[in-house]
Amino acid sequence: MADEIKITVTGDARTEAAVRRLGSDLPKAMLGAMRTVTLFLQAYIQRKKLTGDPLKVRSGRLRSSITGTARMIDRQIVGTVGTKTPYSRIHEFGGEIRPKKGRYLTVPLPAAKTSAGVVRGRARDFKDTFLFRSKAGNLIIMGKPTPGALEVEPLFILKEVVNIPKRSYLVSSVKENKDRIGQIFKKSLETLANKEAA
Repeated sequence: MADEIKITVTGDARTEAAVRRLGSDLPKAMLGAMRTVTLFLQAYIQRKKLTGDPLKVRSGRLRSSITGTARMIDRQIVGTVGTKTPYSRIHEFGGEIRPKKGRYLTVPLPAAKTSAGVVRGRARDFKDTFLFRSKAGNLIIMGKPTPGALEVEPLFILKEVVNIPKRSYLVSSVKENKDRIGQIFKKSLETLANKEAA
């Protein structure tokens, strides 16, 4: 994600002393400290945000895709925590989803999902289906949820647009941990300085 949050870390006397001891090794040490911060945030997001609140685990794909990196760009140490999973942005910021092809989105109903909430397949993967219009005027794909099932159930509802609510897990994690991030960065820098001095 291109969005970024900047946090300024100001040091106390101990941190300033650590910085002086590091001398020319300071950039390398700051990169190491930033790596520690990004690893902390990665673990926090996976453990606190993607295990039930605000997002429940379904396939685990989003949770396992979260990565943290640190690098130097134009003499600045930059830490990045994020994911390249295609649906990550819509969860973070919310928004509308519209069909890319055709008129309708096929939104899965409980009978089309596993007990963990994972969709069993696309609407076209279900055999012997038919369209039904509900009393409310909604178009519903009806069919048997699994091969050999005896009863027909509603599998998918057809929608022209679906609104996904904002469920922040990245930005909110940084905001919740602003003070902690500064503390981790300083502590890591001091630890690295002490190792260099030893």
